[in-house]
Amino acid sequence: MSLIPLDEAAAELHAAAVIADGHSVGDPFSPWTALAAQLRLVAAGLDPTPVTRPQHRDLATRHVTAALDLLDSVLPSAGFMDLAFWHRHVEHLHTETARLEATLSHRQGTP
Repeated sequence: MSLIPLDEAAAELHAAAVIADGHSVGDPFSPWTALAAQLRLVAAGLDPTPVTRPQHRDLATRHVTAALDLLDSVLPSAGFMDLAFWHRHVEHLHTETARLEATLSHRQGTP
Protein backbone atom coordinates (compact mmCIF):
# COMPACT_ATOMS: atom_id res chain seq x y z
CA MET A 1 0.00 0.00 0.00
CA SER A 2 1.46 3.33 -1.06
CA LEU A 3 1.01 6.07 1.48
CA ILE A 4 2.63 8.77 -0.66
CA PRO A 5 -0.64 10.70 -1.22
CA LEU A 6 -1.17 10.77 2.55
CA ASP A 7 2.32 12.15 3.07
CA GLU A 8 1.73 14.78 0.40
CA ALA A 9 -1.70 15.69 1.80
CA ALA A 10 -0.22 16.10 5.28
CA ALA A 11 2.52 18.33 3.88
CA GLU A 12 -0.10 20.49 2.12
CA LEU A 13 -2.01 20.88 5.38
CA HIS A 14 1.17 21.87 7.22
CA ALA A 15 1.85 24.48 4.54
CA ALA A 16 -1.70 25.84 4.95
CA ALA A 17 -1.09 26.01 8.72
CA VAL A 18 2.01 28.15 8.16
CA ILE A 19 -0.08 30.61 6.13
CA ALA A 20 -2.80 30.59 8.80
CA ASP A 21 -0.18 31.32 11.46
CA GLY A 22 0.91 34.32 9.42
CA HIS A 23 -2.63 35.67 9.36
CA SER A 24 -2.96 35.27 13.14
CA VAL A 25 -0.14 37.80 13.70
CA GLY A 26 0.68 36.15 17.02
CA ASP A 27 -2.81 36.55 18.51
CA PRO A 28 -3.52 33.34 20.44
CA PHE A 29 -7.26 34.09 20.30
CA SER A 30 -7.38 34.63 16.55
CA PRO A 31 -9.54 32.20 14.58
CA TRP A 32 -6.48 31.78 12.34
CA THR A 33 -4.54 30.37 15.30
CA ALA A 34 -7.29 27.82 15.92
CA LEU A 35 -7.38 26.93 12.23
CA ALA A 36 -3.61 26.43 12.12
CA ALA A 37 -3.83 24.05 15.08
CA GLN A 38 -6.66 22.08 13.47
CA LEU A 39 -4.76 21.85 10.19
CA ARG A 40 -1.71 20.46 12.01
CA LEU A 41 -3.81 18.01 14.01
CA VAL A 42 -5.45 16.55 10.91
CA ALA A 43 -2.12 16.50 9.09
CA ALA A 44 -0.65 14.45 11.94
CA GLY A 45 -3.52 12.00 11.60
CA LEU A 46 -2.69 11.48 7.94
CA ASP A 47 1.07 11.26 8.38
CA PRO A 48 2.84 12.32 11.59
CA THR A 49 6.13 13.08 9.82
CA PRO A 50 5.59 14.02 6.18
CA VAL A 51 8.78 14.30 4.15
CA THR A 52 7.20 15.86 1.09
CA ARG A 53 7.67 19.58 0.52
CA PRO A 54 4.64 21.01 -1.29
CA GLN A 55 4.92 23.64 -3.96
CA HIS A 56 4.34 27.19 -2.83
CA ARG A 57 0.75 28.38 -3.03
CA ASP A 58 -0.31 31.88 -2.08
CA LEU A 59 -3.53 30.93 -0.26
CA ALA A 60 -4.18 28.41 2.49
CA THR A 61 -7.32 27.25 0.66
CA ARG A 62 -5.18 26.20 -2.30
CA HIS A 63 -3.10 23.97 -0.03
CA VAL A 64 -6.22 22.47 1.54
CA THR A 65 -7.72 21.93 -1.93
CA ALA A 66 -4.52 20.15 -2.98
CA ALA A 67 -4.78 17.96 0.13
CA LEU A 68 -8.37 17.05 -0.76
CA ASP A 69 -7.35 16.20 -4.31
CA LEU A 70 -4.60 13.95 -2.98
CA LEU A 71 -7.00 12.19 -0.63
CA ASP A 72 -9.39 11.71 -3.54
CA SER A 73 -6.59 9.94 -5.40
CA VAL A 74 -6.29 7.25 -2.73
CA LEU A 75 -8.26 4.21 -3.77
CA PRO A 76 -10.53 2.70 -1.12
CA SER A 77 -8.92 -0.64 -1.88
CA ALA A 78 -5.55 0.74 -0.70
CA GLY A 79 -6.46 -0.33 2.82
CA PHE A 80 -6.50 3.04 4.56
CA MET A 81 -9.50 2.30 6.74
CA ASP A 82 -10.01 5.83 8.09
CA LEU A 83 -9.84 7.61 4.74
CA ALA A 84 -13.46 8.79 4.79
CA PHE A 85 -13.05 10.07 8.35
CA TRP A 86 -9.97 12.15 7.50
CA HIS A 87 -11.42 13.28 4.17
CA ARG A 88 -14.45 14.70 5.99
CA HIS A 89 -12.21 16.58 8.39
CA VAL A 90 -10.22 18.08 5.53
CA GLU A 91 -13.47 19.09 3.78
CA HIS A 92 -14.51 20.91 6.96
CA LEU A 93 -11.12 22.62 7.19
CA HIS A 94 -11.46 23.68 3.56
CA THR A 95 -14.82 25.31 4.33
CA GLU A 96 -13.40 27.11 7.36
CA THR A 97 -10.27 28.22 5.52
CA ALA A 98 -12.33 29.61 2.64
CA ARG A 99 -14.61 31.43 5.09
CA LEU A 100 -11.70 33.05 6.91
CA GLU A 101 -9.93 33.99 3.69
CA ALA A 102 -13.15 35.58 2.40
CA THR A 103 -13.36 37.65 5.57
CA LEU A 104 -9.71 38.60 5.22
CA SER A 105 -10.07 39.65 1.57
CA HIS A 106 -13.23 41.62 2.41
CA ARG A 107 -11.32 43.55 5.09
CA GLN A 108 -8.49 44.22 2.64
CA GLY A 109 -10.95 45.38 0.02
CA THR A 110 -10.19 42.70 -2.57
CA PRO A 111 -12.98 40.77 -4.30
